[in-house]
Amino acid sequence: MAEKIVSIMIFEIMGKPADYIVKTLKEITDKIPGEKGVRITSRRISEPKPVEKSEVFTSFAEIEMELDSMQTLLGIIFLYMPAHVEIIEPDTLKIKNFDFNVMANELVRRLHEYDGIAKVAQMENYQLMQKFKMIEEQIKMHQPTAVVNDKPGKTGKVKKKSRSR
Repeated sequence: MAEKIVSIMIFEIMGKPADYIVKTLKEITDKIPGEKGVRITSRRISEPKPVEKSEVFTSFAEIEMELDSMQTLLGIIFLYMPAHVEIIEPDTLKIKNFDFNVMANELVRRLHEYDGIAKVAQMENYQLMQKFKMIEEQIKMHQPTAVVNDKPGKTGKVKKKSRSR
């Protein structure tokens, strides 16, 4: 059997209210030990602190864990997206080509998945911007006008109605 990997991961959350981010970090730290091949050896959740010039708070959880393989480590990283990962033990990692190929292909698959999501979001953003431009043009074409006759006997001037009152 492969050597255990001991790792410390830091999970950060920003949001509001403060008790919600603590609750979310607690849910994460409670869920990770349920993953196959993971054993938590210690965990700590920091007190939320307000973010300067903002209404949001930030907090983090530091979790030390034992993992049964490099694939398990990468699985946790992909699934939970920690802000920081540090491998404590072993000093030297030894990995078979097959295992590395599996991990590399999973990394590539996920990158392609995220790239596809980003491209769809860009396309949808472009389409929305085009629709907004069309609506803006339609609004400009159909703005109400009024004839204002300042002096008797003169022809009236057309002025656009002001929206503010």
